[in-house]
Amino acid sequence: MISNYLEVLVLSIVQGVSEFLPVSSSAHLIIFSNIISFSNKSLIFDVGLHLGSLLAIIFYFKKELLNISNDKKLFNLLIIGSIPLILVGYICYS
Repeated sequence: MISNYLEVLVLSIVQGVSEFLPVSSSAHLIIFSNIISFSNKSLIFDVGLHLGSLLAIIFYFKKELLNISNDKKLFNLLIIGSIPLILVGYICYS
């Protein structure tokens, strides 16, 4: 049981450090798990680690995120920049 907590702690640190590197943080999790021979390699565990990163980012940038609606130019650029993602996601899904 302690080893499970140790796995969570170590992989959480790897996820947090590698999230902002310009390479895949998911690949870091897979490679690190294989090197250390961790037993917990489930998709739901990886999704949980990414969700933790997302929640930390939202918490850290909460003031900026709340002020996006006041900055009309930034809000419009975010909408325009999201259109290609929406189109590619729709094409890939259907």
